[in-house]
Amino acid sequence: MRLRPRQRTQRKLDNPIDRYCINDRSGLKANDDGSVDIILSEDAPENTTNWLPVGDGGFHLYMRIYTPDMDVLDTWTAPAITEIAPSNVN
Repeated sequence: MRLRPRQRTQRKLDNPIDRYCINDRSGLKANDDGSVDIILSEDAPENTTNWLPVGDGGFHLYMRIYTPDMDVLDTWTAPAITEIAPSNVN
């Protein structure tokens, strides 16, 4: 799976760490239960390992999934995107 934010104009979002997508090769840090939180924000959190920078304007989030068997889509659901207050990050 790969996540990539884009400006509404379809251009990639410039950011200070030159990160334009997150995928299985991004070195993400898993939670104790094995889940992974990805932080989408304009401002960098204290730990940027799981941070995907986005601008202060609107953006589109694309999720590309690579699967060898379409039957998996019968039981798989996309992960939830939850808005949290900046004070709750890290």
